[in-house]
Amino acid sequence: MAKIIRDLSALFLLAAAGAGAALHEPFPQGYAMGNLGTIITPDGPGGRLPLYPAVFLGDSLTVGVAASVTTYYDDMDNFGDRHLATVAGGGWLVFRRFGFKTGISHFDALGAYREQSGYISCAALLFRGIRIGAELLGTRLLLASSDNEAKTLGEAGFSLLAPMKILICAVSIDHLPVKPTRTDGADPPLHLRCGIHTIAHSFGAQGVRIDITPHYEHPVSIAIGQEFRFSRYIALHGAIANNPLFIAVGVAVFWGSGCASAALVNHPVLGWSRGFGAEYGWNPSRHEKTAGN
Repeated sequence: MAKIIRDLSALFLLAAAGAGAALHEPFPQGYAMGNLGTIITPDGPGGRLPLYPAVFLGDSLTVGVAASVTTYYDDMDNFGDRHLATVAGGGWLVFRRFGFKTGISHFDALGAYREQSGYISCAALLFRGIRIGAELLGTRLLLASSDNEAKTLGEAGFSLLAPMKILICAVSIDHLPVKPTRTDGADPPLHLRCGIHTIAHSFGAQGVRIDITPHYEHPVSIAIGQEFRFSRYIALHGAIANNPLFIAVGVAVFWGSGCASAALVNHPVLGWSRGFGAEYGWNPSRHEKTAGN
């Protein structure tokens, strides 16, 4: 049984690594799951995700919280046949020319393999909307069926965002080792990401995300996404990515300063993944001014 669990965990990590994402994460969570991280608009939910770099915070909601739950690779014929899941949460803060994010996540594979991560990101507005940022991620890895102690992993990253007239362009580099585990297969390789995202317009919003992991034999993964905003309250989005092949669809519902989303992602071999996310933000200074008037 222990060998089966190890093999399953290795398969899952291999699939995640092929997507160029975090150690256990094959695609983004929360609102970004249904569009694979391709839809990021100013003052929108794509930039507020707690485990995304703070350079994407271009926000009128200066304080907020977000949470998500994701279950992976189910045949969709039995809701109890697998347990590969991540629960994540965090928040954001915008203060003058600076943005801050923090988040935590817990991944569980059959109760046998676990990852607990903590994330901190900060960004500064320079000029003409250009932002630079830095990120720190700490992860604790534990294989319950093993006699070995838990491994700890520390990583750093840097991001740059440049807005244009109708586009947002972003570049990031992560998985820079701060505290490697020095265990074969446990330390994720260097990862580069480039994104081009349109602002919302009459045809909705579009985006392209390019992930490059030089260590891999096939180092480039590309995701293309589209969102249709039917009203101020509801949006449908979808995306497709290669290397490995993922097809995603999702729906987002907006109310006031909040957003809730649901998504499905399909891998042709491993099966379906399901995710739910929610966020809520507010602007305390705006409320204070309103109360004062």
